[in-house]
Amino acid sequence: MQINHNSSPNFGMAMHIRPEAQKILAKTLTDEKSIERLEKLVENQRNNPFNIDIRDESSYLTAYISDKTDVNNSGLCVLKQGFIEKFFKSPIDFITRCCQKADSLNEEKYQTKLNPKLKEIFNNTKPE
Repeated sequence: MQINHNSSPNFGMAMHIRPEAQKILAKTLTDEKSIERLEKLVENQRNNPFNIDIRDESSYLTAYISDKTDVNNSGLCVLKQGFIEKFFKSPIDFITRCCQKADSLNEEKYQTKLNPKLKEIFNNTKPE
């Protein structure tokens, strides 16, 4: 039996930060508070059915948000870091915006079909 080890880098993850984007973050995230915020954002997105793929495009962070179950990427959403986000804010603010969009897409696609009482129970059991 042969096992294929060449799986997609996004498999099993809700957030993937590509190496070129990691370089940008490594230069700008130097304080412990920012690193902890990033860690928390990554952890909170782990169970989201939407992938967030963060890349560097012309020195601006860009996020491709897609549903893990959507093979054709027809629901692909692209967010780009704006001028103000790049030069006057932390990259964590951009990543936070991406996570909020992924949460919003999850809410629109999957959570609206839930019984309101069940939805409330699930919201109360999310990790902090």
